[in-house]
Amino acid sequence: MPFFDIKEALRIYKERQVLLWSAFLTYLTVLNIVPFVYFSIFVLSHLPFVSKKIPYFKGAIINIVPAYSAKVSLYFDTFLKSIASMELLNSIIFSLSMMSLVLGFFKAIRYILGVEKKINIFKTFGFVLLSIIAVGVIITIAVALRIVIPVFMPKIADAVYVRLLPFFIWFVFLFALFYITKPRELKFLNVIVASFVTTVGVFLLKAALAAYFSIFSYSKIYGAVAIVPSLLLWLFLLWNVILFGVVVAKVIKI
Repeated sequence: MPFFDIKEALRIYKERQVLLWSAFLTYLTVLNIVPFVYFSIFVLSHLPFVSKKIPYFKGAIINIVPAYSAKVSLYFDTFLKSIASMELLNSIIFSLSMMSLVLGFFKAIRYILGVEKKINIFKTFGFVLLSIIAVGVIITIAVALRIVIPVFMPKIADAVYVRLLPFFIWFVFLFALFYITKPRELKFLNVIVASFVTTVGVFLLKAALAAYFSIFSYSKIYGAVAIVPSLLLWLFLLWNVILFGVVVAKVIKI
């Protein structure tokens, strides 16, 4: 019995319409990325051990779109300035709007895995809240490591912080997404392996897109709005990688 049946994975990928779900989640992400970031910053800013580390959160955000970190940084700074003046009603609407992205993702995974159980909205919201807090904890640990590692291991500090830590954060993030949505019959080890494989896929995709954007300059074609098609391409391919990771979790034999 093979460890990974590629034919079965491709069959599920096609029959469960992963391409269509990826396009749907890309649409939801574009609509709700601002509400999601706002809600995350709102939660993190009220955690005593994280509130002063929002700039480090920014550092992680601006690297989301390959080759466009400078432009994302400008948008993020503008966004942070507008949060302080945002009214309570808008804050509530933003927080509720954010849930459509989360529920859409949960629905996609359940459809791909063939899970018929209905989504518990309160449980889902609790998961999102705990995940954001976990990210805050990871940020705090990352800041501490950035200070401690160069002192004790200066030669490997850059490798650990620049390469291994982002990989670990992505792995934890994907593991949490896969684990909370997995059916009971799906093994824990399957989720770990699928999370690792998907994390590798995300970094390979990011490297490939960075090379692609450096060769085919969208800025020459689209000018000031070049980040828009670049973001859409990145999100669509990213969701494909993540959802294919769900398929991997289902078909691998351990």
